[in-house]
Amino acid sequence: MLRRLDCLLEATKTAVLTEKATREAAGLNPEPFLLRKFDPCITQNHAFAVRPRTASSAWLNAITRSDFTQFYFMTRSKQSTNLASISSTNLMELPVILPPEPEQQSILTFIADQTARFDTLTTEAQRAIDLLQERRTALISADVTGQIDVRGAV
Repeated sequence: MLRRLDCLLEATKTAVLTEKATREAAGLNPEPFLLRKFDPCITQNHAFAVRPRTASSAWLNAITRSDFTQFYFMTRSKQSTNLASISSTNLMELPVILPPEPEQQSILTFIADQTARFDTLTTEAQRAIDLLQERRTALISADVTGQIDVRGAV
């Protein structure tokens, strides 16, 4: 069974999409937020509620974020001015690789570990950028107010 989540969650759709856009604008991965809100849903540009019979929702979520699946959706979606849509038939025809359950878990664990690592590095880099901008501002302020002399510093 396939249903559009925006029909099911009309009351919260605007708030969720606003939060998603805010996180994306800040350069943050919105997936953890969306997964907390919609677990065990698969989230893409469109949100669908899928009840898989033979694959875990976590596995399908990883598969749908792959380049292959993105290409599959792009080639089968109908494009309008600012919106793309894909039929439930095309969605259900997506070929999904199903390795044995232990291998799926191993792959999902690896993806989660690497994603956490990248998120940590991104956070640390943003902290360093913020600190450097703060120090730059303080240095300019100190120079302008005459607290330091930077004429011979270069």
